[in-house]
Parts: sequence; structure tokens; C-alpha cells
Amino acid sequence: MGGRHSSPDSNLLLYSKLGDVAVMESIFSSLKQELTHHERFKDRNAARAHIFEYIESFYNRQRLHSSLDYRSPEAFERMAEVAN
Repeated sequence: MGGRHSSPDSNLLLYSKLGDVAVMESIFSSLKQELTHHERFKDRNAARAHIFEYIESFYNRQRLHSSLDYRSPEAFERMAEVAN
């Protein structure tokens, strides 16, 4: 018989967790390359505010995402609205 992690449900859970890790690694890689790699922040609060602004105003709205067929989230949402 299979080990304790061989059921389809546990395989799906493992894939789900690995997928989440891959998404986070992608986000952190983009953040590092596009924002923080070449910048020095005055303190942790300044870094936190700058990163929040980057994520909210650029990453989540304007940046092209490969998972959205290289469209921005805003463009993808507009397409979805038109399709419905």
C-alpha cells in the first residue's frame, strides 16, 4: 500500500501548497528586481510604505502578468466584464 502522502487528496494539497510557494517566489522576485534591489530606505516604515504603494498601484493593477496571458490585471478584468 502507498505511504501516508499517496492519496489523491494529499497530492492535491501538496501541489496547492507548492503552487502557493511558486506564486510568492515570483512576487518576491519581481519586487526585488523592480523596486528594492536598487533602493535604500530610511527605515522599515519607509520600506513598508513604498512596497505597499508598489503592490497596490503597480503590481496589482498595471504590471503584465504571465498567468494572465501577459495582460495587466485591470485589462484582464475589463476583458472578463465584456465577456459576461
